[in-house]
Amino acid sequence: MISLSNFPIVDYVKAAIIGFFASFLMFVATAPAINFDIAPFNIPPPAAVAYMLGIGFGPIPWIMHFIYGTFWSCVFVFIWGREGSTFKGIALGFGLWLLLMVVYSPLVGWGFFGFGDAHLLPVNHPLYLREGADFALLSLVIHLVYGGLVGWLNPLWEQVETF
Repeated sequence: MISLSNFPIVDYVKAAIIGFFASFLMFVATAPAINFDIAPFNIPPPAAVAYMLGIGFGPIPWIMHFIYGTFWSCVFVFIWGREGSTFKGIALGFGLWLLLMVVYSPLVGWGFFGFGDAHLLPVNHPLYLREGADFALLSLVIHLVYGGLVGWLNPLWEQVETF
């Protein structure tokens, strides 16, 4: 049976740091891709959700994304604890990618797996999404890297002695 008391709070603090770090790396990969028109979208998914909610742009979407990434790393430790692995982390990343594809992507008008009508918007519209599988593939790779890092670093750091 899984219980919060099975793991010291320091394990969750470590998981939060790892989740933040992995989310930050997603940001580092995504921001230049947008600036150099490599990304299939004008604004990343966190900003698209914030836009749809009327929150706007700025740091809030990324803060939401960092909180989300931190949360899922803690969930990973809660579920697998010291039995976590890179493979299990990649499975987590795949699950989060599916959540993006079937919940968030349709929510912002990009359609399931990015195959909506957002490519019909003006190219400079914030919610414009290039037609094709680019969005699904790019976000899959980024989420698998996130999950792989969470799955690899959490058990690795759990082995480090704490004071």
